[in-house]
Amino acid sequence: MDKIWESWPSQLDPTAVVSKAALVAITVLVAVIIHRICVKALLKFQDILTEAKLKSHKPSQAQRVQVVVGLLRQITTVCIGLFTAMIVLDELGVDIRPILAGAGVVGLAVGFGAQSLVKDFFNGLCLILENQITLGDWVTINGKSGTVEVLNFRITVLRDLEGTIHVFPNGTIDSLSNSTHGWSAAVLDLPVPRGQTFEQAAEVLSGIAKEMKEDPAWKDIVTGEVEVQGVQDINERGMIVRLRMVTAPGSHWSAGRNFRKRLAEYWTNQGYELPRPSQSLYVVQSDKGEKAG
Repeated sequence: MDKIWESWPSQLDPTAVVSKAALVAITVLVAVIIHRICVKALLKFQDILTEAKLKSHKPSQAQRVQVVVGLLRQITTVCIGLFTAMIVLDELGVDIRPILAGAGVVGLAVGFGAQSLVKDFFNGLCLILENQITLGDWVTINGKSGTVEVLNFRITVLRDLEGTIHVFPNGTIDSLSNSTHGWSAAVLDLPVPRGQTFEQAAEVLSGIAKEMKEDPAWKDIVTGEVEVQGVQDINERGMIVRLRMVTAPGSHWSAGRNFRKRLAEYWTNQGYELPRPSQSLYVVQSDKGEKAG
């Protein structure tokens, strides 16, 4: 404090006081204006990129733009705030060189004392820059599955189907699986009515898939190959045929449900009984005339 008072006129000249106060006020005002301009520019940049990604049918990349721009806004706010504080302190006569040197020592000490926080930061940075996940993705982290609701440098937050949120410090993420990165796939194991051969069933499944791809409501959802992969199993329900359908990210559940609905309606309209578990009971006559079953 003595150094601050020494930098001011000994008699606290009102003109000097007003001058310094004006300089500080102008510095803060300019910083606020610069901050607002930067934020508006980033938001405008975000809107332009988001619109472009949505027009190109890449909603996951549009979400990533929002995440990255949000982080840039935070970094911009911190940098402008620190730079403004240093200028104000300099105007008040405070020698900021010892402060900067002390900040380096304190930062080093904090770094050793908050290693988990530093690990969270760098893991979060990798998650975002490498585009491993983004907002809206359905992911599994450390055995917990849900939709990504919050993603920043420190934490990742998932919300599961029951509405429960799961919070993970980024440094604790040991395993991560993303079900909606770039595209998704519906893998359906479909029972075939008795009396149908595999070739007949495959023709029916391919026809329904073609019908979905030509439907205006689904043509932008069923975006890739639909493949009848073959007989997956034979059990009490009969023959089970596996079908794989490539869809837009996160749309594989709705596409699978719609495909099953169409298939059930087709079998019903064709007069086939929908496959269901069945059992056979055999009664045999023993030599002594007793029945066994």
